[in-house]
Amino acid sequence: MSITITAFTNSIETISTGRYIIDKLELPINNELDNSSILNTAILKVKRVNTDNGFKTIVVTVAEKFDENDYKLILEYTALIKEQLIDPETADLYLVVLFNEMNITLEQCINLEASELLCRKYILRPNENHEDLLHRTFFHTLSTERDNEIITDPLLAALKKTAESNTWLSLENQLNWQTAFLSKDSGYDLIHKLFESKIPLD
Repeated sequence: MSITITAFTNSIETISTGRYIIDKLELPINNELDNSSILNTAILKVKRVNTDNGFKTIVVTVAEKFDENDYKLILEYTALIKEQLIDPETADLYLVVLFNEMNITLEQCINLEASELLCRKYILRPNENHEDLLHRTFFHTLSTERDNEIITDPLLAALKKTAESNTWLSLENQLNWQTAFLSKDSGYDLIHKLFESKIPLD
């Protein structure tokens, strides 16, 4: 099912009601995007209500499908936006990439998200819709005051590194562990979730 920028930004507004102030920014001109599979782009500035923290900047792109050259264009475009930000907002830049045709693998998505080059990233995964993706971001309500985005990328990188020397930590197990660590569970419930993963005993 295809997705539009409007549908995604509307979902952001719905999930963040009462918790975030959201503004849409004017897009910088980039003619190279017009000749790619990238269908639409939006830039959002978000700020948690009742706090002195600064704004986060979110670049959202919808592409027809995943293409390595077009992804490089998206990164170049995001770099252009980052140049226009002032410190400390340059450290709070996020990229969300959505696809209408899912031709990207789960492993590719995890590798792209694990890279901290330029900004933090959220890539639409196979068998995931845009609302599922939103629940992996800081927009999702957590029981702690720490924002989800502070944890997600370092956690993905740590799981990936651990998997290099532990073959049982498959992509499926990595995702299960990520979900468990970012859940509201603790103690026995958290341990139970972790060991629900398919871990060989030999």
